[in-house]
Amino acid sequence: MDNNGLTYLCMTAERFFAVSTVLNNMVENQLVKPSTRLLKHIIKCYFRLSENPRAQMALNTTMPTIVREMLNENKKLTDNLDESSKKLLSSLIETLQHSVRRHQNPACDELGSSQSSLEAQPNVD
Repeated sequence: MDNNGLTYLCMTAERFFAVSTVLNNMVENQLVKPSTRLLKHIIKCYFRLSENPRAQMALNTTMPTIVREMLNENKKLTDNLDESSKKLLSSLIETLQHSVRRHQNPACDELGSSQSSLEAQPNVD
């Protein structure tokens, strides 16, 4: 997904939650019949979504199943992942945790908070 696609996807909550719900449903199905190849692509999608500040906040409030499973040390989903997928998932978790800390203490990251406030303002042009 290029930057235009990510921006378009994250422009409205409805678009973001539609994609997030589909991804989460796919992960839930992996609990029954795991496919490491599919999980790898799902993790990449979540990681790409986390690059958008608004999507980051939303992912923190609706924690993806794959992240919850990893944090709860349920290895059923993640045991068979290759090393690059495990690293990407760990990076996703770190990104989301950093985002939570930044929003709990906005003074720690003035750039991040000012960027979020700019995005929240409607376009008056």
